[in-house]
Amino acid sequence: MKTKRRLTVFLVAGIFLFCSVFPAIADSKPLTHTVVQGDTLWDICITYYGDPFLWPKLWEMNPFVTNPHLLRAGDIITLLEGVPVKVRPPAPEKTPVVHKAPPKRMGVDVSNMTDIEAIGALSTGELSPDGSIIGDEKEGLAASEGDVVYVLLEKGRSGEPGDLYTVCRKSGRLRHPLTKKRFGATTFNYSAKLELVEPVSDRDGVWKCRLVRGFRDVVEGDAVFRHQPISPCILPLPAETEISTHIVAVKDQNSVIGQYSVVYLAEGYNEGVRRGNVFDIVIPNKATEPEKIDLPDLLVGHLLIVESLPGTSAGLVIDSKREVSNGAVVKTTEWRKAQAALKRLPSCPVE
Repeated sequence: MKTKRRLTVFLVAGIFLFCSVFPAIADSKPLTHTVVQGDTLWDICITYYGDPFLWPKLWEMNPFVTNPHLLRAGDIITLLEGVPVKVRPPAPEKTPVVHKAPPKRMGVDVSNMTDIEAIGALSTGELSPDGSIIGDEKEGLAASEGDVVYVLLEKGRSGEPGDLYTVCRKSGRLRHPLTKKRFGATTFNYSAKLELVEPVSDRDGVWKCRLVRGFRDVVEGDAVFRHQPISPCILPLPAETEISTHIVAVKDQNSVIGQYSVVYLAEGYNEGVRRGNVFDIVIPNKATEPEKIDLPDLLVGHLLIVESLPGTSAGLVIDSKREVSNGAVVKTTEWRKAQAALKRLPSCPVE
């Protein structure tokens, strides 16, 4: 009986001794710290021991450190042996990288100033239409939105049901507003937008079509071009080059230009004119007494380029202090002033 009691005592004492010694064995293994950007030995001692003044001893434990105040990220610091360690802070969690969507580019919305699909175009060369209107279902009367018309596509031009085309009415040769001489330009006034419905089986290239949008009446002989979508949301762009020129034509052959007028320039993409550029509309200013002296031009409005083609461009008068005549002078606006002029227009996200 006494032997059993002694054995029990020895077992309990052994278990107690093992439990008290094992942590010491486990703790005897040196702890380490991986340096992150900005760490110093002083900071590490505060973190692990709550005592910054232990840093000289820590430096002795890590003789590879050349400057205790400038540690290299990634270095492994061996911590002090035999010094109680505070509860180690958890390893910082890696912040997930959030890829922010790029901010939307904001443009100006001109949809309340003009119908952008009816903007028209100026041509200084021979534009080749894709076809022409050859008839309708109204016995020769002018067709309008919703009506059926027939189109003859040019040889080599093909289409599919659902394809969209713009109907244009071509003007005669224009006279330059200043020289009054014909200068080889014409305007294309957009009349409607049509959709191919089905081919007429007994004649190649003839299509039955429906006018899905109408801007003015459509008549036999009107030209048709493949529809090119154009957005009323325009991204303003600073001018790439200084341009000084004249308005040479006005939509619908109007002679007076005011706010919201659509006008055409004989300069386009090839000459550095870009969609989103802004021009000053000015009139020359001269003193006549006591002698003729050129004075700074008078600013009367601003012109926003809404479409730029290889040799011509179309613009919208976004503000005007007074009406001017066809042939008015336009000059590139300083970008700072252009932005101020555009602030009055509604904004829109550019796709």
